[in-house]
Amino acid sequence: MNQLFKDYNKTKKLHTQFKKAFTASIIDVVLDFHPHYNQIDILNELILLYASEILNATEEVLDKDSKYSEDRKIEELDCMNRVINKESLMVDENDFSEQVHLKAKALVVNFFPQVIHLSNYGFRLLELNTKMYLYSFIAQFNSFVNNQ
Repeated sequence: MNQLFKDYNKTKKLHTQFKKAFTASIIDVVLDFHPHYNQIDILNELILLYASEILNATEEVLDKDSKYSEDRKIEELDCMNRVINKESLMVDENDFSEQVHLKAKALVVNFFPQVIHLSNYGFRLLELNTKMYLYSFIAQFNSFVNNQ
């Protein structure tokens, strides 16, 4: 029981540190591209949601990559490709979205160094998951910027 509590605290600490670093990094990118954006409370909420999604996706992909058969991973990739093809129509990829995506991926690698050991399928699945949540974040952010 004591080990379970230690593991929980370790995971909670990692998540807290990740969210803090993620928020700081993404806010910097947002303000570089949108220096006059002043709804920081809304931005913080959007980024915390984005950070949680990235955390969950990363942990899920690490788990799937270690437990799923190759056929199951291919099936997951096919499904995610279909989702991404639809989602990508809602967001214009530009320098802003690319910089946000690069920061998010760098933080994933920094906090989850084990991702470098993902299989080819796992790595591609992680990339598609991070893209999906990027598109969601960018679409939500753009709706606030356009209504500001």
